[in-house]
Amino acid sequence: MPNLGIAQSAQFSAIDTAVKRLQCACRELQLSSLPRVMTGRENERDEIYTALRSSIEHQSAGGPIYISGLPGAGKTSIVKEVIRTLEKQRDNAKLCEFAWVEVNGLHMPRPDVAYSVLWKALQPSKTNKQEPQPLRANMSAARLCEILQREFNSFSSTRPMLLVLLDEMDFMLAGKNQVLYNLLEWQTSASAKLILIGIANTMDLPERMPAKIRSRLGGHRITFPAYTRAQLENIIKQRLFQLDIFSDEAIQICAKTLAHQSGDVRQALSLCRKSAEVCLHRLTKLERSTAANAKDELFVTGEDLHEAQQAMSVSAPMSRLGACSKFECTFLIALQMEARSIATRGISKRGVELEAVIERFAILCKTHSFEPIPRLRALLFICDELERSGIINQIAIRTSRYPLLELRCSHQELLDVFIMHPVGMQLIS
Repeated sequence: MPNLGIAQSAQFSAIDTAVKRLQCACRELQLSSLPRVMTGRENERDEIYTALRSSIEHQSAGGPIYISGLPGAGKTSIVKEVIRTLEKQRDNAKLCEFAWVEVNGLHMPRPDVAYSVLWKALQPSKTNKQEPQPLRANMSAARLCEILQREFNSFSSTRPMLLVLLDEMDFMLAGKNQVLYNLLEWQTSASAKLILIGIANTMDLPERMPAKIRSRLGGHRITFPAYTRAQLENIIKQRLFQLDIFSDEAIQICAKTLAHQSGDVRQALSLCRKSAEVCLHRLTKLERSTAANAKDELFVTGEDLHEAQQAMSVSAPMSRLGACSKFECTFLIALQMEARSIATRGISKRGVELEAVIERFAILCKTHSFEPIPRLRALLFICDELERSGIINQIAIRTSRYPLLELRCSHQELLDVFIMHPVGMQLIS
């Protein structure tokens, strides 16, 4: 009897350990969770590293870098990996001082918000004699632009090189494009100490830019092609082996199946995460004694993978999401962007304004050449149709003739479906 108790205790411990590993894996397989080192992009990584290190060493920008490629090709991840490498060299006194900041066009309500982001990034470089200037809440974008222009056009021996990552740069092409023009113009000043890296999904974005911006963007372009089947298979295997929760069979099935379906690593990670959730649910429901008798059941199996594929394809209203038209999909992405932007700014309220969603919708359509752009009446019809399908809520308010909009599905559910959608996969970053 004592031996049985010890064995049973060991079985319980094995299951508890497996559950903890699965819970950790579900977090690690989120699209926002990235590995420290990515495989399959060695050439692109080397080119970016060489260009950035040279600019920092020589205290000269050498012109902006424009990086393009399909969504899910690893553009932003590789740039941030290179920056982490440069930061380590700086911290170990193997590279001179520099600072960096990310300006994401997707997350800003307006392009001119970039001015405040840049100004905050410059403040740590101020000396005691040159006290940081507080950023007043009522300071206009025009005033910030004047301050930044004076800063970048004035030589400063104490100000380090500032590396600006312009992610989702195509979303900064709004209105008169003055913000993007100013950034590119400031970089040309010998005293600016400003390095610009632009990232966008649109391959021919420079050709579609106004001439005054295109001429300042320069010719240093790096294109990220879609992952090959072999590269994607290696990436999946690397991520799953590190997590130690997938059986060998599940890893082989997942790698081969997804590598043949798409060159988008995000689709693979979404299915892997769903498979881990299926396994976690199975383990928590199983009798412990039953689970402990089969060691393989403590890992994600081929059956779990198949069940995850089924769940992602048939759940409702997820099936309706998967069947969204081009403009329905674009509208929902715009709604999700606006909701996340509000949440990022710490604003707590139910629903987002239709007008703000329409503005983002129009930018998305122009950026991706979705024409003709639907008029207001057509968009109101789309809202009604999406509400009838159970995808959004329309909340009537007294202060506006138009309702507030609210997604009924989670951000992750939207990603899981649209990552497989022919239009959605172009819009999700």
